[in-house]
Amino acid sequence: MLIEPLKAFLFGEVQKVDIHCCSETIGRRLRERVSADLGGVDQSVPVSIMPAGDVDYALVHYTAGLLRPAHADVMVLEARRT
Repeated sequence: MLIEPLKAFLFGEVQKVDIHCCSETIGRRLRERVSADLGGVDQSVPVSIMPAGDVDYALVHYTAGLLRPAHADVMVLEARRT
């Protein structure tokens, strides 16, 4: 479709996804789900799992677009209290 390349040109696109997760099993499930969701995109987006401390979160890196600089968004998955 013509819309996806235009959106990427104007606003950037997903460059990579880092999942910071304490549990390796949950991290693998999240990676599979994220990879499947990004499967419709024409590009191959690397999704990696990294160890986490007290907070499980996903860090999504975006490339720069004409109207938006390169940036990263954080989504908290779970915060554990000790």
